Amino acid sequence: MAKSKKTNKTKLGFSKVEVLGHHFNIIETDSDDVLLDGGRTVALGFVKYFEGVIVIDSRQSKESMMQTFFHELLHAIDFILHNEQVTYDEETVNVLARGLNTVRLE
Repeated sequence: MAKSKKTNKTKLGFSKVEVLGHHFNIIETDSDDVLLDGGRTVALGFVKYFEGVIVIDSRQSKESMMQTFFHELLHAIDFILHNEQVTYDEETVNVLARGLNTVRLE
């Protein structure tokens, strides 16, 4: 009898991403305790750059979670490309994330 491969069911459909040679685990959570970043409440997600983790609130719709994922991924890209400095403001990241969330590849 063949062993069945255990799959990790996620709302997004993936749990890891690699960008610019850096690996990030995606954590979907509905825990308010986890959604505290350094003692501050975050709205829908956050990225822990040095730990290689992106945390996303799973109480959102899948569409909103994808936009949050892109938002946090853009923060990670900004951090990596600017030598561990965050240079993009939230409005810039929000606009780019909304745009990326509309891309459909055929």
